[in-house]
Amino acid sequence: MLNIVKYKLSTAFICFVSLSTYSQLKECIPFNSFNQYSSVKEISRDFSFLEDNLYLNEKLKNEVLQLIVLRDEIKDLPKYSNLYRKGVSKGYCIYLINNTNDPVVLQGMDGAVLITRQVFHSGKWTSLKSSKKARRPICGNSFFSSRKISPNSYLSFVAPCIEGEVPVKMRFVLNKKSSSSNNLIISNSFDTFVHWSLLN
Repeated sequence: MLNIVKYKLSTAFICFVSLSTYSQLKECIPFNSFNQYSSVKEISRDFSFLEDNLYLNEKLKNEVLQLIVLRDEIKDLPKYSNLYRKGVSKGYCIYLINNTNDPVVLQGMDGAVLITRQVFHSGKWTSLKSSKKARRPICGNSFFSSRKISPNSYLSFVAPCIEGEVPVKMRFVLNKKSSSSNNLIISNSFDTFVHWSLLN
């Protein structure tokens, strides 16, 4: 039986995305408003873009859960996003693709899939800090929530850039909920900028 995601991606003919250029978005999250736990927003799923993307078609691995960042593919944030009040309405696309035959349970926070950012700084990968102004109390029960991604399906997200001048490599990470020791799912990395106050 053909894998659904693999089948849909195999129909690609034209690539509209160039990942060789990493232009910063004009609308970036102000550094003093950055919250590590709420800066990535889930959006509605749309297979039409996946069908026309040769980059995903080439990089997609069989029987693997993958987190793929399309740095130059820009989408609108969902209308409920509080980032609109900060002058931020767009971000680049992230796809979580479950190209396996099994459902996967994901770490959630308050019902949303929890995806955070890491940067390569001082010779190692470290998580970004939330700004002091944007931090809010977190109830321990928030992390008991989880989300499930079905076999041969995907979830899509939007992540705005962050205001800053320090050049770094960035990647996104999320956790699976399982008894396995290898629960971390890591995206491809890309070049961008962050503010020095968010670095550990």
